Amino acid sequence: MPISTQYAVHAKWLLAVDDGKPTILYNRYVITEGNEITAITDTKPSSAELVAESGELLVMPGFINLHNHCSSSVMFRGLSEDMPSDNPTDFPVDLVYGLLMPFNTAALEVLNSDETRAMFDLGLLEIIKGGTTTLMEQFRIGQQGTCESATDMGLRFYGMPYLMSHAPVGVTSEGQPQYRSIKDVDDLIGDWENLFNTFNCSANDRLRIGLGPHGTDTCDADLIRRIRGLADTYDCLITIHLSQTESEEDMIQGRYDMTPSEYLDYCGLLGPDLLAAHCIFASNQDLELLKTRNVTVANCPLTFGRGGVFAPYHKFSEFGLRTVIGTDGYRMDIVGEMRAAALVSKLHAGRANATPSYELISAVTIAAADYLGRPDLGRIMPGARADLIGIDLAKPYFQPVSDPIKTFLWNADRSDVSLVMVDGKVLVKEAISQFCDEDKIIRKGVDAVKRVWKEVHSKGIVNDHFFENWYYDSERH
Repeated sequence: MPISTQYAVHAKWLLAVDDGKPTILYNRYVITEGNEITAITDTKPSSAELVAESGELLVMPGFINLHNHCSSSVMFRGLSEDMPSDNPTDFPVDLVYGLLMPFNTAALEVLNSDETRAMFDLGLLEIIKGGTTTLMEQFRIGQQGTCESATDMGLRFYGMPYLMSHAPVGVTSEGQPQYRSIKDVDDLIGDWENLFNTFNCSANDRLRIGLGPHGTDTCDADLIRRIRGLADTYDCLITIHLSQTESEEDMIQGRYDMTPSEYLDYCGLLGPDLLAAHCIFASNQDLELLKTRNVTVANCPLTFGRGGVFAPYHKFSEFGLRTVIGTDGYRMDIVGEMRAAALVSKLHAGRANATPSYELISAVTIAAADYLGRPDLGRIMPGARADLIGIDLAKPYFQPVSDPIKTFLWNADRSDVSLVMVDGKVLVKEAISQFCDEDKIIRKGVDAVKRVWKEVHSKGIVNDHFFENWYYDSERH
């Protein structure tokens, strides 16, 4: 596409803001110049290049996905479903400590930097084409290829490298997580500081680096206090897994005679800069504490739903907590995740009005941007960053359109995203990537992941049930 200083996107329906609330405008042009939205007009300026126009185009702010693990998604396709756990409280332990963490450790040991980058390229391609324009990603120190990938692919990116004092190594025969002590925590923090200094505010300020302590069970009190000090010193955000398993609840209660939320408060971590992922085993007393400290909760219902575990969005939002949505490295489909949040909430609450469509759209736009402290994101208005998406509602399963937001949320798939713009640059047009050779990215990413599969399977790193019906293309390796 020729470089133009001014673009125009024509929307039949435009999700804009009025007095801080979502509102639908009809038949408008969104005008961008450089990396900003400069105007919303009734007609197209003659100087603007028209980059998207459809008689039925719904234009919205780009989605903000605030909890994800790219490597988990691309490495575990077809491995993490239908797990043999009979008790739903066993599922999160088996998933996180029996599969995800050991797999990622193997990937660090097996893949070189180019292969690691190829794996993240594949994941971020999926993310971008699905309508996410801002991603918060947790990854291992040593996987900084994800920052390089985000830079080159044009994504707005919040990198949150893991910090741990005790690394998970598997699950015991009794179903309890196992850990090993990390002796070089100082080196780990030094690596984080190097990553921060290298990438924070780079790529025209598309990249930000924050702190990603893994969880209350993997971070001792000394590390958590150091993380609070780093966040205050570097003025960056923090995200942590909180109350994601019952074993975590029992462990922290046994160690400190506190709940995980109370433990984080005791260590000084709770605050408005903290994003707590999951919180599904948190008590109402814990949620009240999180609310008092202005903590934001990230809800990821599909991850837990596949294990028969409720992760109801409404439980947190109706408690008064700012609640946002993440894909947690499972499918990485933010559209499907929103719909799952609605379905799980309605089933859990037994009410049709639980978690309405407009609230969910706000969760991945305005509310998410507010947690980030970014009034220039999550909104289509003059002065905001030019991050937006378009969905063509001319397809038969959208027609006729009554309410465009409800029609989109309950009928769309991520493949229906036809336009993606980040920072004023068109990344996807007519559902086709404008920035990469998709076939090459898929091929290289698949080769990298299959190397990890082979290593994990041949060495028995995870339980055999994960590979029960495993297909491996031996002709390619």
